[in-house]
Amino acid sequence: MELRKHINYFLVENKIKYSPICIFIYNRKEKSINLLKSLSLCDEFKLSEIFIFSDGPKVNDYKDRIKVQETRKSVKSFLYNYNVKFVCNLENRGLAKSVYSGVSEVLKNNDNVIVFEDDLVVNKGILKYFNFFLEELRDLKNVFQISGHLFYDTNREIGPTNFYMSNTNSWGWATWADSWKFFNYENLMSQKLRLTKDQVLKFNLNNSYNFYKILLRQYSGRIDSWAILWYLTVFLNNGLVLYPNKTLILNKGLDGTGTHTLLKDYQSDLSDEDLILSIPISMDVNNKYSDNVKKFMKKNVNKNIFQKIYLKIINTF
Repeated sequence: MELRKHINYFLVENKIKYSPICIFIYNRKEKSINLLKSLSLCDEFKLSEIFIFSDGPKVNDYKDRIKVQETRKSVKSFLYNYNVKFVCNLENRGLAKSVYSGVSEVLKNNDNVIVFEDDLVVNKGILKYFNFFLEELRDLKNVFQISGHLFYDTNREIGPTNFYMSNTNSWGWATWADSWKFFNYENLMSQKLRLTKDQVLKFNLNNSYNFYKILLRQYSGRIDSWAILWYLTVFLNNGLVLYPNKTLILNKGLDGTGTHTLLKDYQSDLSDEDLILSIPISMDVNNKYSDNVKKFMKKNVNKNIFQKIYLKIINTF
């Protein structure tokens, strides 16, 4: 109860302008509505400016066009009483171009932004968390992003406090215009930067995950990703990302047959009372987290689910 009073006092006394929220949707009506339902449980959702970016259907794909139209209709109906602006593309641009251009557009007129994709479900305190730290950390120029998703959350093994990492996470996040201005998608693609051996080791979180392989796939044209290039931007600028000590966002894009139990094992629902709104004392990265990612991949992931997760990450990054 004391924590809740502290949060409300902070928000009122400091007169925080709630950050605009960007939501990217496509043709998944049920997932989009599930995300909106979870966000509607946040007190701040109706007080925030909401931008819905809807990608267009694939060329000559009638079924896709119908699904896109149904998704847009359902989302508009759900958000009827909200402060929302819809940006609907006529053509299919893909997630990478949609996110990069959408976030860039919103940050032209705003100091910060909160971003969600349609396959996420959030904790009811997520907007408190994002708005609190967007305000508290805005003068720390080496902090580039706030992540709401703890990748491969091992639930209770990370420690009792929020912490910093050098890598980004695209499954529910927030950033500032001052940080996003360093990100130039076209320049990074044209330069096709190659990292040194020592840089690759650091980029891969000491071999916890092969992010560099994803970057090379991006440069070769095998994938089209904004997120791996955003991570590269943060990395090249020695930036940090704030992570919660327990995940506040669930990714429901991995919910194929037979995966539900595993998802529940490493992504745990949290109550509002579990929010920790305190700035980490140390600016050092949490090496225990990257070690836990590596251990999880070795011990708990079978081939089938690994392929689903790997493809999801590839498509996201």
